[in-house]
Amino acid sequence: MNKDIQVLFIDDEESIVDGLQRLFMRENYGILANHQPCRSTGVLAKENIKVVVSDYRMPDISGVKF
Repeated sequence: MNKDIQVLFIDDEESIVDGLQRLFMRENYGILANHQPCRSTGVLAKENIKVVVSDYRMPDISGVKF
C-alpha cells in the first residue's frame, strides 16, 4: 500500500465520516477523516494530503470555502 498518498474526508455528520472511512479503508492510499472542519486545517498542515473530499454545506464553513 502507498500510504504516502493521503485523502482527507470532511463532513459535519459523524455517521457520514465513519461510513466513508469504512468504504475506502481497503484502498491503496491513506484515509484521514474529520467531522469538525475547524480541526481539519491542522491536518492539512501536518499531513501530505493529495485530495480533499468535503461536504458542501456545513454549519461553520462551506466545503468550497474550506
